[in-house]
Amino acid sequence: MAERAKTETLVLGTADDSEGPAPAVAEARKGGKVTVLEPADLTTVDPGKMWSGTDRLVSRLVHRSLTGLKTLPDGRVKLVGDLATDGGRASSGGRTWTFTLKPGLTYNDGTPVLAKDFVNAVQRTLDPSFAIGDRTLRSWLLGPKAADSSSGDRTLPPGTIETPDDRTVVFHLESARPDFNVALAGPSGAPVPDRVKDTSTGSPTVPSTGPYEVSTFTGAKNVVLTRNSEWKADSDPLRTAYPDTYTIEGGLSVEDIKSRTVSAGSSDAVMSFTGSLGKDGLGKTPAARGACPRRRPSSTRTRSTPAG
Repeated sequence: MAERAKTETLVLGTADDSEGPAPAVAEARKGGKVTVLEPADLTTVDPGKMWSGTDRLVSRLVHRSLTGLKTLPDGRVKLVGDLATDGGRASSGGRTWTFTLKPGLTYNDGTPVLAKDFVNAVQRTLDPSFAIGDRTLRSWLLGPKAADSSSGDRTLPPGTIETPDDRTVVFHLESARPDFNVALAGPSGAPVPDRVKDTSTGSPTVPSTGPYEVSTFTGAKNVVLTRNSEWKADSDPLRTAYPDTYTIEGGLSVEDIKSRTVSAGSSDAVMSFTGSLGKDGLGKTPAARGACPRRRPSSTRTRSTPAG
C-alpha cells in the first residue's frame, strides 16, 4: 500500500505515466465483497451532481475522468491522463486546453466514449437541477456569473468546447487557468452521452466508464456496485479493481460503524471511505476480527482498495 498521498508534491505526469494498467498491490487478491460504512448520506451517483465526501469517492469507482491523480508508492502525486492520453496541452497562454482520448474507450453498455460526450456533460449541468454540483469547471469556462445555473442562458456559447474529431476535446476558457487540467480530475471531468436525459437527483442512468457499475441505488442506505465487464485495465493507470462487489451504506452513526466493524469476522472486508473512525477509535478488538475503517487518504490513493 502506498504512503499517505503528499498532495503538495503534485506534478504533471507524462504520457507514459498515463498508461495502464495501474501497479499491482502486493498480496492483494481478486474477488470478494467490500462493505463500506459511511456517516454521510449518499445523495447521488450522477457525476454532474457529485461534489464532495462519499459521493466523490464513489465516483472514482464508477466514472473515469479526463485526468486523474496518481499516487506513487512513496506518496508523491502526479496528474496524469485517465481517459485522456496525457494531462492535456495548454495554449493561448493557458486559455485553451486540448485533450486526446485513448483509443477503444467504451461505456458499460459497450458504446464508445466520444469527444462530444464531454460537451454534453457540461451542457447538462447548466440546468437548474445541477445547482448542487461542482461549479468549478463551468465557472472557468463561462465566468462565475454566466456559470450560475439559476440565471442566464442555459446553453453553452458556440465554440466553448470544440470536438474536431471523435477523440479530441478542446476547451476555450473565459480566462487563463494553468491548473485547468486538475479540475478535470474528478466527477466534472467524466463524460456523459447525450442519450442521458434524466437529471433527477440520484439518477443512476449515467453509464459507467470505471471498473464498477451501479447495480442497485435506493438512496443513502443502499448502493451496490458490481463489475463493469467493459472496463479495460490496460487503459487505466489509476484503478486495480480487486473486489467483485462494493456494498455502500450511508447515514450511519459513528457508534453503529464502530459496532459493525468490531463485530466483523476475519473473512469480512469492512471499511469506511471517509475515515470517521481511526484504528485508535475502535478500542481493543480480537486479533482475528475485521480491520478498522480506513481514513480518507487511504481511500483516495491509487494503490488502495477504494480506488478499485
